[in-house]
Amino acid sequence: AMAGRPGATSITSTLTLQKKSSGSYKKVTSTSKTVQDNHINHIKTFSISSSGTYRLKATIKYKQNGLIRSNTYYKSLS
Repeated sequence: AMAGRPGATSITSTLTLQKKSSGSYKKVTSTSKTVQDNHINHIKTFSISSSGTYRLKATIKYKQNGLIRSNTYYKSLS
């Protein structure tokens, strides 16, 4: 995950691997990284089974002017 926010003083990236079970996605594992900067490059490799349905959830939180905001993105894996 790569993200940038001009003016941010810190960014936290949380990558969560989710597997579909009984119609909804459940957390398998996750990892977080924080930088004291206005951009982040977070690289993580996850292992998945060919028989399951997975997606990656990426949540980016950034601190700017004392406020914390976040954006969440999803990517299907096949």
